[in-house]
Amino acid sequence: MFTKEQEAIILERFGTEPGDGHEWSEQDIAEQIRKIVRDNPAPPPKLPDFLK
Repeated sequence: MFTKEQEAIILERFGTEPGDGHEWSEQDIAEQIRKIVRDNPAPPPKLPDFLK
């Protein structure tokens, strides 16, 4: 599952083909998504008050 920020970055980057007759390869997409998730981590989950 992606955060809204990660999803927005992914859709912005891969929402269209790059042009000039090129296409995104599955490897390109997988590697770029891995980098997006690494560089824009999800915030830690919030703990219930009784666990704080």
